[in-house]
Amino acid sequence: MKVLFYTRKNLHENPAGDTSIIRALKECLRKLEIKVDLCTDNRVNLNSYDLIHLFNVSRATELYDFIKILSTGSKAVVLTPIYWDLSNYLKQINQKEKLDAWTNGERKRHYIFENIDLSILHSKGEAEMIERNYNYNKPYQIIHYGTRPIKKEAYNYIKNRYGFEHYVLCVGRICPQKNQLSLIRALKNDLIPIVFVGNINDARYYKACIAEAKQNTVFIDKMQNHQLDNLYQHAHIHILPSWVEYPGLASLEAGVAGCNVVSTEIGSAKEIFGDMIDYCDPSNLESIRTSTIKALTMPKNDLLKNYILEHYTWDKHAIRLQAQYKHLLQLKEEQNCINR
Repeated sequence: MKVLFYTRKNLHENPAGDTSIIRALKECLRKLEIKVDLCTDNRVNLNSYDLIHLFNVSRATELYDFIKILSTGSKAVVLTPIYWDLSNYLKQINQKEKLDAWTNGERKRHYIFENIDLSILHSKGEAEMIERNYNYNKPYQIIHYGTRPIKKEAYNYIKNRYGFEHYVLCVGRICPQKNQLSLIRALKNDLIPIVFVGNINDARYYKACIAEAKQNTVFIDKMQNHQLDNLYQHAHIHILPSWVEYPGLASLEAGVAGCNVVSTEIGSAKEIFGDMIDYCDPSNLESIRTSTIKALTMPKNDLLKNYILEHYTWDKHAIRLQAQYKHLLQLKEEQNCINR
């Protein structure tokens, strides 16, 4: 089987959650002997592909333009939307320009959802939101996002580099959506080292974070996976006080490394993690602080790690995705036979 992954043009230049999802699935599907090509340019010859898999409807224009050039019904088309309704978040943080762009993209999202054969969704919450917002009535399967096992290391990078024995870790792009500034403000009176890891997605926001950060706050722009694994292992807690997470790939990675985890209450994290982690209100500094302090006082254990490894790995996701590919191609072939 040969599959084309198609997504936004700046996938690698501006890495985010969809970058991690696509890279992981490409590798896991390869192990299942499915050849995957990744493309961000709609000037691609589709003849050799059995199936087209689209990713990320947030930037609707690129997927919309690509679907428009597909011959109707000629290829099986799968969509991983990586969707959450961002309109409330954009209103709350007063991002009028981004809110206008989101609103203007709604017509195109409707078109995308109407012109695919199957959606691969990460949670019931995502499914309900898409059905409600776009009157979606096409087939879908819920296959949760995954993570990978982490190899333990005795070496403690942060302790050796910065001298922190215990620290709070926050992994994610430095931008308003991830809400790092609120975490800094929430812990400003506590002697708790904070380590932020993530590319600078918003330079102005990064400068605001630097301006309010204390001396025991560290910003690390980029790390390889094995280096990041070390940080997860030796952090006592990992927190994502974001305005929305679905459910937060970094939370999965931190959980499988044995961290205590705190997540935003907005998005699908509660559906995925249940009562195994703590939650905070991203708009409330005291909520962020209280959840952080609580997680710091709790001993680490392997309950969350074992649960994630049982239910949420990329290998498991890829096996279920392979089954959906095969089923869809069979249906498509039957339709083509009827239409001949």
